Amino acid sequence: MTRFFVASLFVLLTIGGSAHAYVFDYNNSGMAAYIRGTGAYTLQNSQAYSRTSGSQTNFADGVQYGFSGEVGAQFNLSNQIGVRLGFEGYQGKSIDANGARASDGVQLMTVNSLAMVLNPNLGLQYYLVSGSNARIYLLLDGGYAMATVSNGDNFTSTGLTQYGASGNFTEKWSGNTVSYVAGLGAEYHAFNNATLAIEAGYRYMQFDEFKYASSGSAVRGSSVTTVNSGSIVTDNGGGRVSLNMSGLFAGVVLRFYMPAM
Repeated sequence: MTRFFVASLFVLLTIGGSAHAYVFDYNNSGMAAYIRGTGAYTLQNSQAYSRTSGSQTNFADGVQYGFSGEVGAQFNLSNQIGVRLGFEGYQGKSIDANGARASDGVQLMTVNSLAMVLNPNLGLQYYLVSGSNARIYLLLDGGYAMATVSNGDNFTSTGLTQYGASGNFTEKWSGNTVSYVAGLGAEYHAFNNATLAIEAGYRYMQFDEFKYASSGSAVRGSSVTTVNSGSIVTDNGGGRVSLNMSGLFAGVVLRFYMPAM
């Protein structure tokens, strides 16, 4: 994913360097390529592992923050409305969460957990205030979010005994949902045909179901069990696992405009 964004930035900079032969004006700029980054507060917490690491395991650690990168194209349909099509990669901060036995606090395991999302999206921008070199806009996005979750269970000797495990293992899940974003942005002319925007808002991204991406072993309830690829991920009590990656975000957008044809 890192190589993808580096290559995309190179393409955008190339576009930017070749489109400087006109005087910048939003009224004369119909299309833009952009790159966007955000930081977010997330409701994810310990949902990805706290209910799927054995009924005797408690966790004090959780994921509080996430971040994303996005590349895409924006099309200004009028002086009031723009549409953008983007490809976003989002992830909650990776964590090594310590799991302790509920009865006496003895450590049973460390879970290395990472949740990542690929989120192609379509957005609408409504320009509340617009001048020739600056504007403020309302942002509404919808996307198809595809998540992968990886939980690596690393047991202590006490944990191996507690759950009857013979060694460490990793669970991998996949899940899909529809995501939504609502926010505000302020965009200013930076240089040549480039603008810089600051955005803030709320991202809704709730996954209600996951399936195992591969077969293997998992700790559920009081012991180790076998799980099968394609089956629904369940928790210690047999219920479906969900994950809420929604939350407030703030971001920066760099756009490279081309004249309207």
